[in-house]
Amino acid sequence: MRRLCPFMACTLAAMLSAFPARGRAESKQVFGIHSWDWGAHIDVMSNRTGWCVEANATATDSVDVNRHKWASGEGFTVLQRLDWKWEQTIPLTAAEQDEFAVQCGNWANAVKRYTRHYSIGNEVEFFDVTAPIYADCFRKVRAAIKAVQPEAVVIIGHMNSGQR
Repeated sequence: MRRLCPFMACTLAAMLSAFPARGRAESKQVFGIHSWDWGAHIDVMSNRTGWCVEANATATDSVDVNRHKWASGEGFTVLQRLDWKWEQTIPLTAAEQDEFAVQCGNWANAVKRYTRHYSIGNEVEFFDVTAPIYADCFRKVRAAIKAVQPEAVVIIGHMNSGQR
């Protein structure tokens, strides 16, 4: 886990410097929490704010904008992680990828008022996802999100060490 922290910090720092805020404030901090909950800025962050990763599986979870609304209301910048399913974060077939892209576009349309940052998939190497499969899926999902939110920042999902 320690090896990944600098990677995530650099990714977030690059996002902050490369993409200025458009219409909503963004945290200048490179730290944050995985999932927001009431009072996180006080209890967890010691009266500071930062980034908040909200993870959802588009095939099984229903869109609930309240967590995004409340987190951004407390001053967090929401990074929405989108997975296809919890047991298979990136779909393997082209047809399933098309379906996932539509789901991601719908999700982005629902939460775009509260975030513009999206991470696609998580630890895909544990789910038999090869680089070409991921790249094909990522391109479809990115296009679907950008169609409803042109200013969106869509980044690759978290990768582990590759060790199973």
